[in-house]
Amino acid sequence: MTPARLVLSATLLALAVPSAPVQAQSTLGPTWVLDEARGGFCIWYLIEPEQAAAQVGKAGTPRAATAVADLPPLLQRVIQDEPRFAPWTPAVLCIGRYASVQSDGVILDRGRDDHPVLVSWQGVAVTQPVGISGPEWLLVAVGGDAPRLERVAGQSGLLFRDRSLRNNRVRGTEGEDDWEVRVDGVKLFWTGHQTGDMRVGATRMMSFGYAGGRTTTWVVEVEQAPGSERSLVGTLRVEGKSDLAKALKSSPVRAVSAAELGGRTTLTFRRPGR
Repeated sequence: MTPARLVLSATLLALAVPSAPVQAQSTLGPTWVLDEARGGFCIWYLIEPEQAAAQVGKAGTPRAATAVADLPPLLQRVIQDEPRFAPWTPAVLCIGRYASVQSDGVILDRGRDDHPVLVSWQGVAVTQPVGISGPEWLLVAVGGDAPRLERVAGQSGLLFRDRSLRNNRVRGTEGEDDWEVRVDGVKLFWTGHQTGDMRVGATRMMSFGYAGGRTTTWVVEVEQAPGSERSLVGTLRVEGKSDLAKALKSSPVRAVSAAELGGRTTLTFRRPGR
């Protein structure tokens, strides 16, 4: 697929957290804090109905894009201009790069200036994910290159998939950021740079239903609170033959959010009440 030039400054989706009854009846699990974002971003895309149903399986019913509020402007424009994409299902893949990660107040993994810690998560818009009322997104997978966090996650019955991040040098181009991420059978190649004025980061929240290990289910609240943000310009190339790769390639649009800098992202896990 020929890389498309992306000049994007989309603001991430702000979604409601689980309703009070879900929180009141739930049992608090681990809390992960990802400190000092180093330029990570989220990729928003659309999955065609049959492919979305196959990805989600019995974990929920995919929602049409017209039933999802506050999508990034680029996705909204495609849906309005091309009604044939209205029944497609929104999805998001967030690729976070951080100075350090901690679980329940204990710092587990630290990154380097040239190799920050990678933590990523993938979500699909569904109704009642894994049978839980409240969240409107299914957390398909979460993982990274944080070995100690992976070990602690496993002790809590959470599936933390191994992902890799590689920084490449772009010769002769000052200020360009060039790196490769491998996740779930996909190679993502990003080459680009931050542009425009630095702006204050906006706090954003999403709520997911998640099926962990040992037949456990979770409500996962993700709060992204970067210190600042900058728009990105560059190219995103996708390689691979997995379901995720096929979905990214076949999407009529791939909207990349602004780069997150500083601040912190918090993932709070709760066991829903019975």
